[in-house]
Formats: sequence, structure tokens, C-alpha cells
Amino acid sequence: HRNKTWVEASVTSAGNVTSLIYWALGNSLDHRDKHILNNPYAQFIKATAEVRELWRINSNNYIATRLMIGAIHSYGNSKYPPYSEQFYIGGANSLRAFTVRTVGPGSYHPSGDNRYSYLDETGTLKLEMNAEYRFRLISDLHGAIFVDAGNIWLLKKDPDRPGGEFKINRFAEQLALNTGFGVRY
Repeated sequence: HRNKTWVEASVTSAGNVTSLIYWALGNSLDHRDKHILNNPYAQFIKATAEVRELWRINSNNYIATRLMIGAIHSYGNSKYPPYSEQFYIGGANSLRAFTVRTVGPGSYHPSGDNRYSYLDETGTLKLEMNAEYRFRLISDLHGAIFVDAGNIWLLKKDPDRPGGEFKINRFAEQLALNTGFGVRY
């Protein structure tokens, strides 16, 4: 078989059963400040999809591609999704020329004098694309020439992160792009 395709999709939801219990105990669902056992809880839905394709040219040469898209939306008891559920981009398994959490959201760039600025570089929408040509160098040592593109954005405007909101007319100019060469074993 010459080509291989890999598809993964997931949907995650949080807070709905908790909200149902909250309502069943006689509480109103109308306000955002709901608590269970004196702790606030988050409500969100998150969906991701990833498609990878590997084309075999011959036993020593391949072309590999990957497309990943994801979105998260908070509602009900949450103004923002939990930090740990938000998207980030950059790093060895993402945009390889950028360190982790150094791209986005959108065109937003945090202040360089804040050593914790990477905390602001998360988003609620993610698009990532990769393509690479893989070839044998010596024995089990392989090389790859690659191109990566992508970014994260915010689905809701955040005045503390100007330029972070997704706008279709700014989409192309906000894509981060990198190329490079890597070694695979």
C-alpha cells in the first residue's frame, strides 16, 4: 500500500452534568456565578480534528502532510475556557522554528519585559499545517525538508490582547510560516 491516511477527531465538553445537578437542586441557571461544594466550575465545548497523509514515493522517499484545526467555546458559568484547555502553538511538534507558546494569538505580541508573557499566548481557535519531504540519508538515518504554517486566535475579543481576535480579512497575514531541515532516526 503506497499511501496512509490517519484521521483523529474529538469533542470535549465540561460542566453540563454539573449544571444539571445544580439546577436539580433548585438553583437558577441564569447567572454565571454557579458553585458546587463552594467551588466555581467551567462550562465549555472543545472540538479538534487532525488529518495526516503519508505518500510513499519509493522505499526511501515520502511526502508527509498534516492539518490540525480546533476550537473551544465557553458558555454558561464561564466567560473564558480553562487555561489548560486553550490552544497554543510553536515547538518541536508544531511550528518547529518557534519555541512553545511564542506565536499568537493572531498578531498579538506580549510585552518583552514580562518573563511570564507566554501565559498570554493561548487561544480558542487553532489552525496548523505541515508538509515535509522525507528521504533516507544513511541506513536508518533520514532527513526531512519541511514547511509549517499556522496560528492561534481568539473567538471572543480580549481588550488585553489586541490583534488576537480571529478576522477572516486578516487571516493570511497572521499565519506564521517557517521552513527548515531536520534529521530523523
